[in-house]
Amino acid sequence: MRIASLLPSATEIVFAVGAGTEVVGVSHGCDYPAEACGLPVLTGPAVETRGLPQAEIDAAVSGLLAAGGSTYTIDVPRLRELRPDLVITQALCDICAVSERQVHRVVHEEQLGARVLTLTPLDLEGVARSLEEVGEAAGRPAERTRLAAEMRRRMLPRARVARTPAAAPVGSRSA
Repeated sequence: MRIASLLPSATEIVFAVGAGTEVVGVSHGCDYPAEACGLPVLTGPAVETRGLPQAEIDAAVSGLLAAGGSTYTIDVPRLRELRPDLVITQALCDICAVSERQVHRVVHEEQLGARVLTLTPLDLEGVARSLEEVGEAAGRPAERTRLAAEMRRRMLPRARVARTPAAAPVGSRSA
């Protein structure tokens, strides 16, 4: 399988489930694990923002989005050349990463024949589900199950405790 990961967290997951050798391209933000740093970069910012004042960055980004554009670009020739079977993206934030709509459009227009896997984790359980989805799509069902179960065992009880309302201090009046 040939995997293009357009999301740093997805790249980490692909390597964690043992399919890192199948990654053929990554996003400009992928910097972990170290093996991902040498892979072809498939995305980049649509606007150069280094050195620009905040107001100019805001105006440039707002203009792009108002025109129906994206804040990031996909290197379509390189993606076509790499011929991925699986492209992993997200549908949470069109300002933070390449938009899901943009990925689907490119895969369709270029007739890549690749499956697009869209991750949408909104909480820790969503991250565990992302581990399962990526592991399944990458053909690593045993690793996906093990990693997701380990994450749930270690993290989710803490998350539930963190959401419980704090007890009133001793001696205070509660309403």
